[in-house]
Amino acid sequence: MQKKQKGMTLIGLLVTATIVVIAAIMVMRVIPVYIRYYNVAHAVNALESIPKKSLDFNGKIIIENKLRRQFEIDDIENPSVENISIRRVGTGYVIRVKYDEQVNFISNIDLIIHFDKQLKI
Repeated sequence: MQKKQKGMTLIGLLVTATIVVIAAIMVMRVIPVYIRYYNVAHAVNALESIPKKSLDFNGKIIIENKLRRQFEIDDIENPSVENISIRRVGTGYVIRVKYDEQVNFISNIDLIIHFDKQLKI
């Protein structure tokens, strides 16, 4: 009577290793993009510290200047302040940061990640 062997074959091991390597490459490419997004979200959330009374006159300019300073401090290049929409809604403002990041994955395969952050002040 023959014993049935148990375990993983060499081909199974290679396929598993390939999948793990591809997943690791993807994670290594995507993590810096999410770190940049966290910095952008932090800069936008810092706008809540602006006193409401100072936004009554030239509020959009004040918000843009504060964002520029925060982006410069955090060394944020994408998205630029010009690509951020600032709208007056009632007595406050709505700041919307909507942008895409394109990351080279492998050779001619790219990953496109969409980000959308909105804040009402």
